[in-house]
Amino acid sequence: MAVTIGNARISEHGTVNGSKGDQTGKEVMTQSWSSGGTWTQVIRPKSEDAAKKIAAAMKAACKNNNIGYSQADRLSLSKLASKNGYKLDKVGKCNCDCSALVAVCVNAAGIKVAFTMYTGNELALLKATGKFNVYTSSDYTKSSSKLRTGDILLRPGHTAIVTSGAVPFSSDKKTTPASSTPKKTASKTSSKSSGLSKTPKWTGKVTANKLNVRTWAGTNNPRVGAYPYLYKNNKIKVCDSLKAKDGSKWYYIKIKDKYYGFVSAKYIKKV
Repeated sequence: MAVTIGNARISEHGTVNGSKGDQTGKEVMTQSWSSGGTWTQVIRPKSEDAAKKIAAAMKAACKNNNIGYSQADRLSLSKLASKNGYKLDKVGKCNCDCSALVAVCVNAAGIKVAFTMYTGNELALLKATGKFNVYTSSDYTKSSSKLRTGDILLRPGHTAIVTSGAVPFSSDKKTTPASSTPKKTASKTSSKSSGLSKTPKWTGKVTANKLNVRTWAGTNNPRVGAYPYLYKNNKIKVCDSLKAKDGSKWYYIKIKDKYYGFVSAKYIKKV
């Protein structure tokens, strides 16, 4: 799989300043790692959950043509994003530059860093959070083979985020050791639960920061391979309920398309 990065690049004028919004579709964009050059540091989130959120925020920003490039107006994105809960796919006309965009994506993952961060102090500010590891060897900075989704790339004057990496997350290795695993896990789950209703009856909201989705009721059961986790405020469709062997209540939920799983009822609130 080709490694891709997301970054804020240049204004519609080919200069450092421009109007609000992406006028060319290339002011804030994803591109191949190979077209982005080499780097001096790879700054990796210690938390895989944070890494995924950082990458997701960058992807959303790159798809939203309301976000343009301008150094003079670099903080207008952060002002809108901090007010709408960092839903970068929904912010209106604004601007950023490369480091201001990375700062917003890091904050979107729940890691507090100054929006005024720039490439000259970015490494120091990110290290100060205690949430990142830093790699400087050439096998990280001049090759994409060790890059992971959510890695932050830095060199003098520019920074970017890996939106699709070459190295899988450790959780993916455990739950999806082969490409066919998600389908097998889903079918196994649905066949075992054939006596339960598969028709959604009501909508619930996740109250835990990170909630396991399991193949059967009970914490001793494995996670669903395709969709092993849900996150706070995710909405779900509840189809049925049952009790685990320890007496705890679990909901049988429809995750997406044909995928189903079980979540602990104590972390679901009806909406």
